[in-house]
Amino acid sequence: MDEKFKKHKKYLICSKIAEGTFSKVYEAINSETMETVAIKVLKSKEQETERETKVLELVKKCPSVVRFIESFADKEKKIYIVTELVKGERLSYKLRTKEELVELFKKITKPFIFLHSLKVAHLDIKPRNILVKGDGEVIIIDFGLSCLSECKDKLLQYNSKIIGSLGYMSPEMMGQNVSNIFAADVYSLGVTFFYLLNGYLPFSAKGFQAIKRKKELGMTRMILSIYEDLNELVDEMISIVSEFRPTMQEVYQRLEEIKC
Repeated sequence: MDEKFKKHKKYLICSKIAEGTFSKVYEAINSETMETVAIKVLKSKEQETERETKVLELVKKCPSVVRFIESFADKEKKIYIVTELVKGERLSYKLRTKEELVELFKKITKPFIFLHSLKVAHLDIKPRNILVKGDGEVIIIDFGLSCLSECKDKLLQYNSKIIGSLGYMSPEMMGQNVSNIFAADVYSLGVTFFYLLNGYLPFSAKGFQAIKRKKELGMTRMILSIYEDLNELVDEMISIVSEFRPTMQEVYQRLEEIKC
């Protein structure tokens, strides 16, 4: 049954704004403060819910990260995660100058530096989870797959099935053989940058195994971007060998050094 127009705790749910494999997201109103918020109603396992709320609580003071408000359960044991409702557009490809791309890439990279410094990996970096507000501020959303570094093994144990976005997922995530979850984040961000530079993803194939094979062989599509220094950085970020990828901090430093 849909949650629309139901009241949970002090929140009146108004309309559904997104739906994923394990959750639905609704716009709601706090009846006490009249603040408009986003409420994620989770269908996933209890362990994964605890992991997401723990991460959101830890990172709520990080800049450019969606603000966590609270979480609660109802009588039916559904879990509700309440965050600020970010008014912005999902990141998308459009023609941009080199200067605009570099500035955008820096804005996107910076919050992930903070997350990694807290030992948190997002693990679902893609344009859909990056919002751009009217003033140009970037906000990172959807921490449903995120985890702390010490929880890496438990994450893979809970997620016996491959979940996430195949086009943006690192080869080691697809093979469930992750030694460095932060390098997996760098890979996904590199694919996101590739998309913003070219308008398409670096790997074109149908089906899980075909995409996995191309990623493992590093068989990227033709690069249309004329910005060689940005292309070189992205190529390092999507290296099939995780140890060869730069850290988020190194990505940011490279972007700072690029001349426009």
